[in-house]
Amino acid sequence: LRLDYLVEVELGNAPPVDEVLANLSPTHDNAPGNQETHEAEEHDLETLICVVENGIKASENTIMGLKSGIMEAQSERKQSVGDMLLTAAEQQPYDNSLGRQSYPAHQQQTYDF
Repeated sequence: LRLDYLVEVELGNAPPVDEVLANLSPTHDNAPGNQETHEAEEHDLETLICVVENGIKASENTIMGLKSGIMEAQSERKQSVGDMLLTAAEQQPYDNSLGRQSYPAHQQQTYDF
């Protein structure tokens, strides 16, 4: 059976596998030269399975990396203010309460402006 057919069966868009197998003609599998084609299809299927398995492993690794990145980003977004933790959305912009001395020397001219 072809992979695209199996996908359609899973999605519910194709007839059941039992009906398709029951309606296959018996001469189809016994046709001359069909044995070589069948072996080639099995080899292609094995190759496809290996490719899909490797893709799944790579996807799982990517997902784990993204999850750890999200956790790191969330921990960096929190800023400690006394006993309270603020998220980035809750933080207030700098209100210039420390005045001119809070700016680096190269930005003090901008402050004076």
